[in-house]
Formats: sequence, C-alpha cells, structure tokens
Amino acid sequence: MNALMLSLLLSIGASAPASAQANGGALDPEQLMREGHPVEALEAARAGVRAAPQNVEKHELLIDLMNNLGLALQGEIAYLQFAQDNEQDPMAWYLLGRAALDPVRAGTAYAKALSLEPSYARATMGLASVQRALGEAEDSVELYRQAVTAQPGLAEAWSGLGATLMDQGKVSEALEVCLKAMVAVPRDREAYLAASVLEPDMALDHLQRGVKAIPASPELRAALGRIQLRDGNYKQAKANLDLALSSDPGAVQAIFDRAVVGELEAGRLDTDGQAMLARARSLIQESPVAAELGVRDLVNQYPDCYLVYLVQGHLFIGLAREIEAVTSLSKALELQPTSPDVQGALGMLLLNMGDAGGALPLLNSAYSARPWDVELGVSAGMAAANATGINTGVTALGAVADAHPTELAPVMALVTLLSQAGRPDMAYQVLSRAVSRYPHPTLILSKAAAAQDLGRKAEAAALLRELEELTGDSKYGSMAKELEP
Repeated sequence: MNALMLSLLLSIGASAPASAQANGGALDPEQLMREGHPVEALEAARAGVRAAPQNVEKHELLIDLMNNLGLALQGEIAYLQFAQDNEQDPMAWYLLGRAALDPVRAGTAYAKALSLEPSYARATMGLASVQRALGEAEDSVELYRQAVTAQPGLAEAWSGLGATLMDQGKVSEALEVCLKAMVAVPRDREAYLAASVLEPDMALDHLQRGVKAIPASPELRAALGRIQLRDGNYKQAKANLDLALSSDPGAVQAIFDRAVVGELEAGRLDTDGQAMLARARSLIQESPVAAELGVRDLVNQYPDCYLVYLVQGHLFIGLAREIEAVTSLSKALELQPTSPDVQGALGMLLLNMGDAGGALPLLNSAYSARPWDVELGVSAGMAAANATGINTGVTALGAVADAHPTELAPVMALVTLLSQAGRPDMAYQVLSRAVSRYPHPTLILSKAAAAQDLGRKAEAAALLRELEELTGDSKYGSMAKELEP
C-alpha cells in the first residue's frame, strides 16, 4: 500500500503533553481528546497511521477525529486520493466511504470495496449505515446482521444494528443485540450503556459487568455512579464519579452528579430531594411551568442546598427572567462561593446583561478551575475587554485561542475585537497563525476576508480558490474571480 499523501497528514504542529511524554511517548488519541488536547490527539492518530498503514482501525480513528474537529472536507479529499492511488485495495475504498460526507458518495465507495472483496464486513457495515441514513431501516438491519455474522468482533456493527432496531421501536430485539454484543465484543462500552437504558431494572448489573470488563471507561464509571447515586449508595457513587472525572473532567452530567453527592454527604439534601432535583432538571426544557413548581418546592424544603438555586437560576435564564435568575444564582454563590458552575452561570448572565465588571472575576475564577471549557474562556476574555479595555481582552482571548487551537470561537472573538479596534493587520496575523495550526474552512474564509481588507487581493483570491477546491463550492471561485486581475 502506498504511503498516505501529504494532504492527509495536514501539518498542525504540536508537541505532546508532558504527561504523554513521561509515559514513554505512548499516546492514546481518545485519552488526549478527553484531556482537552485535540491537536495532540490528531497528531497521535496520524502517527498511528504512519506507524501501521495497514491497520484499518488506526485509519478509522484518524477519520473520526478529523470529522469531530471540523476537518471532514480535508479528510474526504485525502482519502479520495488514497483510494485512487490504491485502486485494487478494498480497505482504501472502505475508508473513503467512511470519510465521505455525502451518503450517496459513501455508498458508492462501499460498493466498490465490496466489488473487490464481497465478504468485507466493514464495507457491509458502512453500506448499512448509508441505508440507515437514507431511511431504509429494513435494508440497514439486514446488512448489519450480515456484517456481525461475517465478523462478530466488529463492535460498530453491533452498535449500528441495535440503534437501527431502536429506530424501529423494536426494544426487545435491540436489547437482545446488546446482550450478544457483550459476549462477542466484551470491551465495547456501548453495549453495556445501551443495555442499561433498554433494561432499566437491570441497569446496575449491566454497568457493573461493563466496568469489570473495561475498568478505565469514564462513560461506564459515570453511568454506574449515577445509578448508585439513585439507589442511595453514595460512597460507591462518589468513587465511580471521581474515577470518571479523573479521565474526563469535562463530563457535564458526572460533574453535577458528583456535586449532588457532596450535598447529600453534607446533609443539605436527602434522597427525596435528589429525586425532586433530577425531575426538575429534566422538565426545564419540556415543561418549564412544571419545573418551576418543582423548584419552588425544593427551595422551601432544602433552603441550604446551592444546587437548588443553581437549577432555579438556569430555569429563569431559559424563561428570559434575568433579574430572578441573578437573585437565584447569587444565593447559590452565597452558599457555595467556589463552585465553577455557579460562578460561570452567574458570570455569563451578568455579561449578557451588560455588567462586565461584575462578570469578570466570576468568569476568571470559573475558567481557572475549568480550563477545558472554551465558552468560559471566551466569556472571560470578552468581559475583560469590556471591563478593562480591548488590550486586556485581546491578551486573554489570545491565551484561550492558544490553549484551544481547534476551537473557532476564541479566534473569531479575538478577530472581532481587533477589527473593532481598527487593527486589521493584527486580525490578519491572528488568522494566519490559526490557519497554520488548524486549517478549518471557516478560518480560511476569514483569512481571505482579512487579506482583502488589507488590500491583498491576490492572496485573498488564492485562499478563495483553495476553499473552492476544498469544498467543491463554486461560489468561492466566483468570489475569487472578482478579486483577480
């Protein structure tokens, strides 16, 4: 097989985190993503492909990461060239199908792979996913069954089969698939998680079985901790939630569940209150009136529990009752002044209400506690700009952008500030650096606009031509033509 071409191995310079380097350079892309190192995760995935170009799972991981990081267009172009360079290799065509953004193009690639190797289970699985996307559930189920029969260890095919059966409302059949998947692929966390939802009465057993098979899975630990919390096993719930958060510190539900354990242990909440709180949170979107009544009862019964006021604050924010939301969140802050959840919620609310000075210390504190939370970082930067001047905001947002090179929000906020300050040259420099680290189409388009603002029409046109080739959208070519001599 030919080596992957340069366009696949997009150069996004990054050094491995110290923790990974200390571990002898053994980089796990999925763990790096959970720890908030997406650029390093992508580099680790590319390194895995370079080290084992015949390993289809390494390629799958790279494609999935590129999709998750907004580089899907580059991925499809790269694997199209890869398939053309390896025309008789079914794996190359399967990978093109996986990378394709359009289900019809994906289906064509999978069909090509099967024409070269009719028993290729991964291509059959891919074709099943296309049929599911097109609404052909029966055909999808049949193809998924063929895939798991041909290759019982194909975890993704089991997941797809179960999900498609769920789409059809066939709960018992979906559960049967999950139980079979646990045997066929015992280290596939999705089977245990799905079974715990499909069979609630046996959720504890399914999740304990999953944790025994995959002790390091934060998803399983968090789900098990939540069940144990529901059942009143606070000590075990605390241990599992702590383990989950040690691997995935940004898991929102696990963060809240761990806070509930703390309030239960402190005696500020009891089992009944925990159930009431969970119900109120679930009702906020679907029935805010019922949620408000539930929260009112919680305030009366558990006046010292900060989580009650936090939930009430979120409810009022959703109802656009900002003054009441400030009152509730301020009470939560009084009860728990170090909670990043409360600080962040109140800080962003105050910022939206125009009180940047009041928001800034809250947002800075919350972001310091949760440096993986990009929204907090951007909000803190914008508060700094409004409260203490644009230069301070530019410095803060620049730090956020450097810490999160695959996030668009801090870069675009920074560019907006610089443009408002009449510094298009600095805005252009920021975008140039961002594109060099993370060639996302949105950043390339913004760089083209910045180049045009500086009178660099030829450069802007070249960038637009690059976008046309990358996206296949002729409008960028038309825009480039207007700028070209």
